[in-house]
Amino acid sequence: LWKGLWPSLLLCSNPSIHYTVFDMLKARILQQKQQSQRNSNMKTPTTTLSSREAFLAGLIAKAVATIVTYPLIRAKVIMIVSSSSSSTQSRKQEKTGEQNKSNNNNHDVDDDDNGDNKNFDNVGMIQTLRDIYRQHGLQGLYRGCDLQLFHTVLKSALMMMVRERINVTTRRMVSSRHSTKATT
Repeated sequence: LWKGLWPSLLLCSNPSIHYTVFDMLKARILQQKQQSQRNSNMKTPTTTLSSREAFLAGLIAKAVATIVTYPLIRAKVIMIVSSSSSSTQSRKQEKTGEQNKSNNNNHDVDDDDNGDNKNFDNVGMIQTLRDIYRQHGLQGLYRGCDLQLFHTVLKSALMMMVRERINVTTRRMVSSRHSTKATT
């Protein structure tokens, strides 16, 4: 029941990192915009990001979050694949009556057909990360990261751009409603 709880909890850090980095970038962009507006003597300071700025900030923020947490994502996938592969192999052995064979067969599980031959079933996240690092180095921890980045970064950048537009529209609607009520 609780198997995989820690990896899942650790992966909750991805959106936390994403939104934190986005908010930091947003604050920095707005600070720079306000500084340039003060220098040009504009009276109303800008408090929102343009669509382009929100898109780029969302893109960078999600890239940072994905790069930081990708080894955890990879380890979790390997653990899941290994667990399902070993349980499938156990069922096959039970059906064929080969249950008394050497346990060495359970250690030949491919997670992605790239030479990762180690059974990570019943091994914790930290041990899985150590084993990947020992076998393949830093490159092994980030194998497939480029695909994950491509998959998540564009979606997230669009989401943050739309989020900012909705935020601006909602604030305008609420402020115009308050100003309408105040005048009546």
